[in-house]
Amino acid sequence: YLYLYFYIKLTLCLYSMITFVTSWYIVKAKFNKEVYAEWINNLLANVNNFNLVIFTNEESKYMIEPYLKNKKIKAIVYEWDEFSTYKYKDKWVSNHEINHSLNNMVHWKLNMLWNEKINMVKIVKDSLIFPNNIFGWCDIGYFRCNSASIDFDTIKEWPNEDKVNGIDKHKIYYNQVCNSYYLNNLVRHALTKSDTDLPVTPIPYNQISIAGGFFLTHGENVNWWWNTFYSRLKLYFDNNYLVKDDQIIVIDCIANNLKHFKLIKQEAGLDPWFGFQTYLL
Repeated sequence: YLYLYFYIKLTLCLYSMITFVTSWYIVKAKFNKEVYAEWINNLLANVNNFNLVIFTNEESKYMIEPYLKNKKIKAIVYEWDEFSTYKYKDKWVSNHEINHSLNNMVHWKLNMLWNEKINMVKIVKDSLIFPNNIFGWCDIGYFRCNSASIDFDTIKEWPNEDKVNGIDKHKIYYNQVCNSYYLNNLVRHALTKSDTDLPVTPIPYNQISIAGGFFLTHGENVNWWWNTFYSRLKLYFDNNYLVKDDQIIVIDCIANNLKHFKLIKQEAGLDPWFGFQTYLL
């Protein structure tokens, strides 16, 4: 009976823990790899209350290998040509040429990576690497540990189990970085459609509304989110609409499916792009 008690307790703990997915690829980005190394350590040295799966490639995996001693961290080697949207390579390249606000800062592959997040979460959910029922994406540089962020020691206690278990199992959670007036106007913009089911006027490239670096949801919503996101991405490509980064597709999907999402905000005084740092404490 004692054995059975501890087995049941262990099983319940396992299923109450959340699995986050992230990635690390050495590619032209907004910051150099030395900066990312610091941010990587902030996250990977504090994987205590969650499981973490890291997608990487052979070129990049050496930077995360020291952290794989932690049983809660797993790595998946996943090369660029294995990405679900690599089939759109020519479209990614063409999109990059007109992506004037980013094309001098990043490689087109990074944009493809930004749009692969939901697929990576689905792969992890389907693989049962960690048999949890709550999943999320967390950018590997999500914890900057500066004056506008929670500190290194606080990450050790993140996320709070009660907060994780209290999420609405029917919603997909994202971080809203704009005010409600701006968001409502953007939703109306996205819903003023042509016969292609896309906005008559493309969503502005410089819109700032939803942070794409983090989301979480119950596992039963992952397939719906995967189908919704990638069908919209295909529609954008088919109609030669700009895919600046993943945020345009995300706000388009949210505008068209408001009831499926819950938007949270950061606490006052901290970086509004990283709201889940405090939301899950």
